Amino acid sequence: MYNIQKLAAKYFGLVDDTPREKYKVLCPLHNDHKPSLTLWADGKWRCYTCEKGGGLYKLFCALWQCDEWEVLERLLPNYIDSETELCAQPTEVNDNGRALYSNNLRMVEDIVHQFPRNGVSYKGDDNHYLLSRGFLSRTLNQYKVCVVKHGNYQVLLPLYFSNTYLCEEVYGYQLRTTDSYVTPKYLTMWGVEKQQHLYGVVQSNCEVILVTEGRLDGMMAYQYNSNISEVSILGCVISDVQAKLLADLKPKVIIGGFDMDDAGNRASSELRRKMMNYNVSVVNLVLPRNDIASCRKEEFLRSWREVVS
Repeated sequence: MYNIQKLAAKYFGLVDDTPREKYKVLCPLHNDHKPSLTLWADGKWRCYTCEKGGGLYKLFCALWQCDEWEVLERLLPNYIDSETELCAQPTEVNDNGRALYSNNLRMVEDIVHQFPRNGVSYKGDDNHYLLSRGFLSRTLNQYKVCVVKHGNYQVLLPLYFSNTYLCEEVYGYQLRTTDSYVTPKYLTMWGVEKQQHLYGVVQSNCEVILVTEGRLDGMMAYQYNSNISEVSILGCVISDVQAKLLADLKPKVIIGGFDMDDAGNRASSELRRKMMNYNVSVVNLVLPRNDIASCRKEEFLRSWREVVS
């Protein structure tokens, strides 16, 4: 992880650098004369004057007016602690001398520290399994998916929500096994309350939103039609909190894109029941295969047109 004391002293005017759980510093995002920004030791922050907050990368993006790749390159060499340093090396360097890291925005040190059981070793961008499933490299880059090695689990999926009106916020990560004999299929990072958020990409015009159980189905739907707004609930039953979040996006129609089995039928029924409280109609996507990720492009688009038109 990053050395928060060192960062706070360098960029936010911290004088007393005694190690602690949180620091009160001047907010760099407004003309702050009295420290109003709380910076926690894990990198989270909040300013109680300008009412902004989030993760460390988001703060430096705003401070430096740049993207997260540049933030990562500028922070990584000087401010990571010694324990992280050996785990967070760039995978290669391009012709311009810029470091090329994992295509996961939150970088390898976050992966290593957030999955502590048995340790996690980074394998690089070896997405053979996902490519064999029909995912394109641009889709994997779009969703910041990368491959790690953690026992029987290989595919790392960042759990985030992004739309036109909200900055992208990463809530955590899931690991997925590529072995059909391993259960459970997914491991979710400790501390992530899965049913407190929606996960996916919503367009500015989100009159129609596709709801899926897991991220791979949402990713494949977006690959087939990049105008689709898609969110996942990471489970078979949508929670009350997720239903409210979904209603707040103000869709006219919700498309249930669950698996074509008994669990998928139950998920669709529960989605319809809860969205009735918000007067939002729900239509089920009828697929020729078990799930969206297993469908060919023409099969999915045909099913999509049948419910949207």
